[in-house]
Amino acid sequence: MPHMTGRRVRSALVVMVAAGPLTGIVATVNARPAGAAVTQYADPSIADPTSITPGPDGALWFTNNANDSIGRVTTSGVVTNFTDPSVSSPTAIAAGPDGALWFTNNANSSIGRITTAGVITHFTDPTIVKPIDITAGPGGALWFTNNASSSIGRITTAGVVSNFANPTISNPTSIAVGPDGALWFTNYSSNSIGRITTSGVVSNYADPSGGPSNVTAGPDGALWFTNHGNHSIGRISTGGIVTHFSAPGVDSPYSITTGPDGAMWFTNNGQHSIGRISTSGIVSLYTNTEISNPLGIAAGPDGALWFDNVGSNSIGRITVDTLPASLPDEPTNASASTIGPDGVSVGFTPGFNGGAPITAYTASCISLDGQPTGTVSATGSPILVTGLASKHPYQCVVTATNLVGTSRPSAPSGVVWPGTTGSTCGIPSAPSTVSTAPGNASAVVSWAPAASGCVAGYVVTPFVGSVPQMATLIPGQGTTTVISHLVNGSSYQFTVTAENGSVEGQPSRLSGPVTVGTPSAPTALQVAKVGAGAIHVAFKVPHNNGAAIVRYTASCASSNGGATRAKAGIVGPLTVSALTTGRTYTCTVTAANSRGTGAVSARSAAVKA
Repeated sequence: MPHMTGRRVRSALVVMVAAGPLTGIVATVNARPAGAAVTQYADPSIADPTSITPGPDGALWFTNNANDSIGRVTTSGVVTNFTDPSVSSPTAIAAGPDGALWFTNNANSSIGRITTAGVITHFTDPTIVKPIDITAGPGGALWFTNNASSSIGRITTAGVVSNFANPTISNPTSIAVGPDGALWFTNYSSNSIGRITTSGVVSNYADPSGGPSNVTAGPDGALWFTNHGNHSIGRISTGGIVTHFSAPGVDSPYSITTGPDGAMWFTNNGQHSIGRISTSGIVSLYTNTEISNPLGIAAGPDGALWFDNVGSNSIGRITVDTLPASLPDEPTNASASTIGPDGVSVGFTPGFNGGAPITAYTASCISLDGQPTGTVSATGSPILVTGLASKHPYQCVVTATNLVGTSRPSAPSGVVWPGTTGSTCGIPSAPSTVSTAPGNASAVVSWAPAASGCVAGYVVTPFVGSVPQMATLIPGQGTTTVISHLVNGSSYQFTVTAENGSVEGQPSRLSGPVTVGTPSAPTALQVAKVGAGAIHVAFKVPHNNGAAIVRYTASCASSNGGATRAKAGIVGPLTVSALTTGRTYTCTVTAANSRGTGAVSARSAAVKA
């Protein structure tokens, strides 16, 4: 039966601000009086709640991990519980595109669906292995993390399951839709953030801070995540740039969500508190005896934040009465369009004002090819910036200022060309005469510039056979670049496409093929003593990967105290001398070409010198 208990109490507030996007640099802010009201809803049916989400019926839905059930709580605190034999250690829950709630069954490796009337359906598939998180994705399907099989799953509302595996996916935990239409997920074991398109193309971004746990889309066009392992909050742009924010008291943060105030709210599990971080990095922590090992958190339909209390088997609700004055959040949705021969109109959406009136917005238009920058302040959007170089590419950013200080800049606008019709210049023609030079896991690509149209940058695309690889955008009007992260020993061709900041032109013709890389490792090492303190090292010549081998180096190291020695030569075999007589040695060989030294061979068998 539905049941409700609730207590409303006042919480304490601690406020901190990170001095910049550098982990570990923190300053304390003296806040004006502020507080939050916390209400706790307990019910005998609530057992280890781990995830919570708003449902289409205006209530909050949550997973009861310990008693294999799904819970529902209204905004007035009425709790209902739903059970079914197929529900087994449910871990995460999300609203689906079909008006139902979808959840992960971690213990029996399945996906569940529950209607708002409580009807439960169960979906199994061999590729579903210990799923943890789930989210509604683009195209009307649900996406989930397969933690135990290190893969990402997709399930349609009809129950059709697809699975996407990639070597860079490592024990994924959380998943969310990004502002770019892709799915972003946390790789807890490999300390990285992953991205997967709806067609299954995977990218990976290292997070050296360690322990990314929960990820969600923020109001600033980026993804925000909790670093459970190193007690910080992270932010990653859709371009893969990672920023970290730390503050005293942030301890084992677990779940994170966007609040109704335009800030990010998170459960601070290690300190039994709820945290708030503005998009400019201001951290506030709310403590209360009614908050106990919080895990999941979500913005409710009533303008409050709702969270799971694992420690007290209850559901919590927090509302903030007054926020301390802080730096304003950066504006969003910066746009730019041409006005006259040298002007640009910069539009934007204001962010949270930090609890104090905004005294000025400042638009700065920055040249992409070395022309003068234009900066103008105003009280609102749009802002007219003049005095720019006609028919040259610019991008514009906007900051907000209040009595505390100035926000971080907004994400840049699209490229704009003052003195041209519309926001961009004409579509550039195709570059020509693409040439290449091989390097170590890289290639130098050069081209003749586009003969017509406006060029804000060039897109260089490698091909293996007829298959395009990941393209690289080269901003500006340069005509040569180094493309790295290629596979040694592989043959590549390249195209170059000019773009004007909004539209790409036609690609160039394919370059001639080029094989990149230093030589492969020599193999089949044979060693023999040829005299006192001398070892003869023979080996099989490796593949040179497209450039003649100019040097071999044999190195012999002792396992029992002998001196290490090496010998280089242009051909093999090689004799390494001046070794310690009577000591035991193993040897390795490397090969070098004009691009560098290749991989080290496997060690030879042991031999006495």
